Formats: sequence, C-alpha cells, structure tokens
Amino acid sequence: MIDTLLRIRVFIAAYEERSYTVAAKREHLTQSGVTHHIQQLQLYLGVKLFVRQLGNIMTPTPAADAYYLGCVAILREHSKARLSVKPFAHGLSSELRIGLTPTLTTKMLAPTLLAFIEQHPNVSVQIVDSYSDLVVKNLLAGEIDLAVVPGIRSVIGLRSTPFVRMPEFLVSGDKANHTLAHGRPVRLAEMGPIKIILPSQKQARRKGLDHYLSLSGADIERVLEIDSALGGSDLIRHSDWFGIHPASVAINEMQSEGFIVSPLMDPPLHLDLFVLERKSDTISPEATAFIDELRLQTNNAILITQSLLTENVKKKVGGRSLS
Repeated sequence: MIDTLLRIRVFIAAYEERSYTVAAKREHLTQSGVTHHIQQLQLYLGVKLFVRQLGNIMTPTPAADAYYLGCVAILREHSKARLSVKPFAHGLSSELRIGLTPTLTTKMLAPTLLAFIEQHPNVSVQIVDSYSDLVVKNLLAGEIDLAVVPGIRSVIGLRSTPFVRMPEFLVSGDKANHTLAHGRPVRLAEMGPIKIILPSQKQARRKGLDHYLSLSGADIERVLEIDSALGGSDLIRHSDWFGIHPASVAINEMQSEGFIVSPLMDPPLHLDLFVLERKSDTISPEATAFIDELRLQTNNAILITQSLLTENVKKKVGGRSLS
C-alpha cells in the first residue's frame, strides 16, 4: 500500500502547515523527502493534492480537503487501537506530556502534580510551561500530548474544548494613593486615570484585556508591558501601578501582605481556558486523569479566592469595614 501511516502523517503535516518545509521539520524529514512522499501519494491516488502559490504556500485542492478528513479519522482509530493493547503490556508504564501557560503553573501546578503522582506513581510526567503560542506549536509538532491555554482559538488540526472560566481581579498595592478596599468591587470608569501593567501584545490574554478596558470606560494614563505575573506583582506591591490578574494568580496576592485585590464589576471580567488536543489523536486515560485533577484544583482555587475576599477581609485590611 502506498498510503501507509507514514505517508498519511506526512500528508496531514503538509496539509495543516501549508508548507513542505515546515512539514519536514515537524515530521523530522528532509523537504525533498516530504516532496517525494506527496508525489508518490498523488500518483497512487490519481489526483493532485496541492497547488503551489506565491511564497511557496501549498494550497490544498478539494481532493486534499476530502482526503484529510479520512486521514484524520484513520490516525484517530490507529491511536485508539494502540491504547486498546496498553493494559496487556507487561509492567504498566506511560509518559504524559502536558503544555500549560503561566496562568496555571503559578499556583495550580504544584497541588495538581502532588495529587496526580500519588494516584498514578508509574506515569512519567513532563510539563512544558510556556506562553500559549509556543505551547500550540509544540502540540502541532507532536512534542506534547495536549495543552491548556487561555482564549478560544481555531487552529487547523486541533480540537478545542472548554476547561474552566475564572474571574479576574484588579490588583494594587496597599500603599498606593487610592481609596480601594480589599474585596470591595470596583468600577474602572469611576477610578480616574490609572497606570496599568498588561501582558505584551503577543500574549493571548492581551486582546481580551484591551477590549475590556475600552468597554469598561477605564481612563488609562500609561501601560507597562510585563509578561511575567510574578515580576508584575512585585512592582504592584511597591508602587501605584495596577494589574488585572485571574483568580489562579490573584490567590497568591490575596494570601500575601501588601496587596489590595478588588473584584471587577460593570462589567465583570472572566478568563476562559480551553483544552487543546490533536484531532488525529485520542486522549489517553493518563491525560484525562491529569486534566480532571487540574480542573479540580483550579475550581478549588476559584472558591478560595471568593472565601478570602469575604471571610478574611478584616484581617487583610487591618480591621476596616467594607461597608
């Protein structure tokens, strides 16, 4: 058979990347090797699969669109077949490669790993902690099994499903010159000019934050771009700069001295996280268990943020009332 699993993988890589060069890197082949595989596949099928456009962009033909759907289904069934024999292997062992962004690794990773490793001691876990664009590239290249990233996105070859929705908070230093109180909801439109720390334009959260600031009527005096949440928090603690942090990050500031954490209102702000997986793969039981544990720990953190803002307010603000 000319359309072996290898040729199917090469075709899928070329289809999803729209480039023989990128497909070759992804499948650890030479560009000439990819070209040869595609040429042989076209001869065998009797149809043209790609048309070369300006800039060496390979545009799939309608025949390629139809063949891609079938190939994805084949690889997915092959993945299921491989998983079906796993329980019969001598000495169960497996490897799990997960891509996460700092939104989750800052606080959620440690309790998740401790719980998961205790329940599944024979699973080897590898965590790739990076920003969402790089995590997506690693997932497409097959370097990780699945990922959890902020913001819904449509990427050829990937399936996206909701993970959790978490509230975001305005974070400031308790020595800054303003009248905010820990736990009291705030309307940005009523605050006057503020200096705010935001992630850079290359980060997935930035577009949503810019839209929210415009929608809320915030008066932004100055923007400082810092991608590191920890670096931004330290500056906020010692200055009059503000930040907007999701619950998974703000929980650290709620439990630390020197911060005021304020729920945002009119409108409220939430961060949506999604699980990404390759369409041609089936999520393994180990990956499902890890995602379930991560979701549990994340939801627990969201509940803790609400509790800290209501039950421990007097302790955090030195006895001042919120009313």
